Amino acid sequence: MSRGDTYFIHYPNSPKEHLFVIITPVEEKTGSFLMVGVESAEDRNSENLVFLFPGDFPFIKKKTSVAYRFATILTVSKLDEFLKSQWARPDEPMKLDVVMKIGEGLLRSSRVDDAKKEFYTHLTWQL
Repeated sequence: MSRGDTYFIHYPNSPKEHLFVIITPVEEKTGSFLMVGVESAEDRNSENLVFLFPGDFPFIKKKTSVAYRFATILTVSKLDEFLKSQWARPDEPMKLDVVMKIGEGLLRSSRVDDAKKEFYTHLTWQL
């Protein structure tokens, strides 16, 4: 699992899968990484801080918002569990410039707690 890898993850009580992207390298000591989801920019709960457009990723067909409220620190082993249970499925990687734009927005988002911002900064400051 690497920065830029994408996964469609199925949530309980949700009729469809949601696209998530890993935006940090995997932390060697804990096997943890940070990922965020995307949602329709038209969703009334969207923060609409960073947008993705057709061409940024093949799945994206219209203006889409990064869903920072769903930012989560996950472990490689937990994502492996999701994959084995078919709650997640991999897709093609996202371009690095788009991943970097998403990460910059994470640091500005009011919907991401300081611990996740610090985790992101800790793993990406040298990149």
